[in-house]
Order: sequence, then C-alpha cells, then structure tokens
Amino acid sequence: MVEPTEYGWAVRVGSARLGLFMSQRQAIADVKRRQKGLRAEGGNSDVTVVGQESETPRSRLQPFFKRR
Repeated sequence: MVEPTEYGWAVRVGSARLGLFMSQRQAIADVKRRQKGLRAEGGNSDVTVVGQESETPRSRLQPFFKRR
C-alpha cells in the first residue's frame, strides 16, 4: 500500500512500514522494484495507492530588476 502521511508518502505491507518517501512517484518506484524481486521468487502482489499527489505549480523565477 502506498499512502500519504504528514511527512511524505509511506510504503506499507500490512502494518509494517517499509519506507517513507518525499513524493508519490518515488514510493511507487520502490514498490515496483520490490514487486520485481518478489516475482523473481515466484510470488505475486497487488498495489493499493491511497490518495493523490497534488501538482504544485512551480513559481517562475524572475530576475531581481523586474520585481522592482
């Protein structure tokens, strides 16, 4: 499971937290890496993503002289 926390995004299996990431994209990449290893051992897993990462618009930097 990938879920948002107050500190970032957590990756959990049951009640065990396996990782804490700054972005949802990083957390999902970690889950995919773990799934690849599990499949290599003959296992199977499902991913549940709770929540959605909001896209924060990047403020465009302006030169100092234009802000006067």
